[in-house]
Amino acid sequence: PFIIGVGVVMQELMRYGFWQLYSRAYAKVAQMGDRTKPADFLSALAVGWGFAVSSSLILYTSLMWASAGQGDFPTPACPQLSYFHVGALMQSAMVTLMQSAMVALHIMLNVISFEAYKHPSWKIAVAPVVHLVVSYLSLLNQAGGTCIGALAGTYAVVILVAILMVKILLGQNVLVGRKPNVLVVN
Repeated sequence: PFIIGVGVVMQELMRYGFWQLYSRAYAKVAQMGDRTKPADFLSALAVGWGFAVSSSLILYTSLMWASAGQGDFPTPACPQLSYFHVGALMQSAMVTLMQSAMVALHIMLNVISFEAYKHPSWKIAVAPVVHLVVSYLSLLNQAGGTCIGALAGTYAVVILVAILMVKILLGQNVLVGRKPNVLVVN
């Protein structure tokens, strides 16, 4: 459980560090005379998508390696299934469920974070707290847990984060009245 917290803290520090790099890079580009800048909302979507896809690849690639050995290696939460079978399910049906939730969650957390970093408030804590909650929900997949517990909990969190993200974006007028995808700075 400790390593989960350390991993989340590291990922959230990287998210903030990337935002710092992004902000400074565009400030330098603007100083050099380029007067166009992609909308922050679209940039946050793109960065969130990249973060989510790379996290998915890292997470499920290691699961496939665990199932590649000889014999049968049962999962702790569902001993009737081997890691290979669970991995195959996750790579097909479960990836559609769990990873779509995680991809959506990472994208939404990135959008919320980018807005929160620009306008500091309590929203800065949303991404780390939600990320920790969802990460610790994965412990429900261990022995004595349930195969569906983490999935149901994750979807509940995703729905709440989606509502919060829309509320934040509507409050910032990011989703309303947006015509161009590129803003021209005078």
